Amino acid sequence: MPYQIEWEPNGLRCRVYGQASITDVVQMFEEVASHPRFVNLRYRITDFSDVTSHQSSEGEVEDVVGLDFAHSLTNAQMLKAAVATDPSILILLNHWSKTNAHPERLGVFQSLTEATEWVFKHPLMLKWN
Repeated sequence: MPYQIEWEPNGLRCRVYGQASITDVVQMFEEVASHPRFVNLRYRITDFSDVTSHQSSEGEVEDVVGLDFAHSLTNAQMLKAAVATDPSILILLNHWSKTNAHPERLGVFQSLTEATEWVFKHPLMLKWN
């Protein structure tokens, strides 16, 4: 599987790499959502910077939006940041953000530093600390 999940005290960081498919992303999100700690997570940072190829479409991204919404019924507080440098992945991530039911809880960034700063300076995160 071309992904890695790193659990942190209040959230997690996911890294997707290599030849990744939308199926891999769905599997990763399902693995996270089925974890007992999921209900208390405050953030998820997903880094797509090391993806070397993908064949994902906007329609497939919309399926992930539906999955994301279903997961938010269990954890509505989680902030979600996504990182990519590849223009085609950024287009898909921005589509994810625009079609999501809670875009105010989402951020799309071109560096892991920007994503991390956004999460930890987000008003909701500051409210929880």
